Amino acid sequence: MRKKAIILFSAIALALTIFSCAKENLGPNITDLQSPVVVVSPFTKSVATVDFSANESIFFSATFAKQSDWTIHLHGTISGAKKVISAVSASIDKNNSLFNGQADEAISFQNELVEAMLTFKYSTDTFKTSFVVSGIINHDQYDVLITSFDTLRDNKKWPRDWATVSNFNATYPKPDGNNYLYMSGSAWSGSPYINYLSISPQYASKNFGNYFPVNPDANKVYFNIMVYGTGPSDTWLLVNISEDGVQARHLNIRPDWTGWKLISVPYISLLPDITTDPKPDKVTSVAFVFLTDEMPMTKKLLTLAFDHPCFTFNAPYQP
Repeated sequence: MRKKAIILFSAIALALTIFSCAKENLGPNITDLQSPVVVVSPFTKSVATVDFSANESIFFSATFAKQSDWTIHLHGTISGAKKVISAVSASIDKNNSLFNGQADEAISFQNELVEAMLTFKYSTDTFKTSFVVSGIINHDQYDVLITSFDTLRDNKKWPRDWATVSNFNATYPKPDGNNYLYMSGSAWSGSPYINYLSISPQYASKNFGNYFPVNPDANKVYFNIMVYGTGPSDTWLLVNISEDGVQARHLNIRPDWTGWKLISVPYISLLPDITTDPKPDKVTSVAFVFLTDEMPMTKKLLTLAFDHPCFTFNAPYQP
């Protein structure tokens, strides 16, 4: 019995030793990662010009003497769009650096010069290259675009109260390359209300008919909009969505950040104004209401900017 126990204990100890060794060999050696980077072949791009509208793509190449923790930072010199690609490997190639034109944040890449900078986690070395985008991807190929505000329709088609609604403002970068909507005004006496704008399917950027052609599955539909923030604010955007002519869902957005930000909300998560189940395929209008809770109410000029409201299916909008 004692002999069997010794054999069993030895077997367990051997198994633990083997597992420990295997565990230590998982992944790159941290000492190697932190040692100086030795570049065997330089950082280059696959093409000088890329047309994303023709389904073209671009990738980068470089090889190192060992495993390296690297990051490629892409920056649009006109749009300000950003994309980050990173991995731990001994080489950069098509498999780990392919770029098809989509950005990480709200602002999309445009026809422009894009700068690419390679950096390393454990090294101060940097390498740069650049390429030209000659055609942008169709971001709205699979979504229902309410409007990109490329055209601001008259007050009868897009009802609103004040004339201080413009799509020709140049204060901020254009997040999708087209115009954005810019509202300005003061709160009405004793009221948080400043202005509103309403869009129906008949007068959207694409004429859809009686309804926006949104999928009926509220669990898989997303409402998306880009909103510009200037830091802590006393203003907010109320989005009212009507189904079959009745206000049914709403969303409050307080832009307390700085710059453009993409907001994506599952349709099922929009706050209800009626007790019936959500029906995204029955959307008959989307209204944007500019509000403030500034107290006391003053005649201070307040501003708000937003862009690219749309519905997507299965996933949020991708800039």
